[in-house]
Amino acid sequence: MEHRITLQPMEQARAAARGQEKTSTGTLAASFDDATFGQFRMPHMGFNLARIDLVSLRLASLCAQTGSLSAASRRAHCSISAASERLAALEDALGARLFIRDHRGLKITAAGELLVHHATFILESLEVLHGQLSAPRLQLAP
Repeated sequence: MEHRITLQPMEQARAAARGQEKTSTGTLAASFDDATFGQFRMPHMGFNLARIDLVSLRLASLCAQTGSLSAASRRAHCSISAASERLAALEDALGARLFIRDHRGLKITAAGELLVHHATFILESLEVLHGQLSAPRLQLAP
C-alpha cells in the first residue's frame, strides 16, 4: 500500500480540515491525499519527542511484524494492556495514528510504516553502538 504525502502550511492544513480555504505561511503539516488523512490527528496536536522511548519503538516494530497486539506483547514480555497503553501513548506523542485496531488484529497505517522504518534504523544503530562499545579495546580506555 503506497501513500502520497503532501506538505502544506499549518494554517492551510487546519483550514482544509475545517472545510475552509486559507493560504498562509509557517510551520508545515503532513496530510494524506486519500482516506488515510483521518488516521492522522490534527496538525495542531504536535509532536512530543520527549515522550518517545525505545521500548515503545520496539513494541511498534513488533506490532508491525506480527500484526497482533497480543503476539507483540508476548515478544516484548509485557501484558496486552501495558502494550496497548504504550501504543496509545506513542500515538499521542507523535500526533498520529500508527495502527488500526479491529477484531482481526492490527493494520499498520502510513504513519505507522514511516515510524517503523525509522524505529528499525534507530534500534539497529543502538545495537551496533552497543557492540562497538563492548569491544575489549574500548573497555581499557580511560
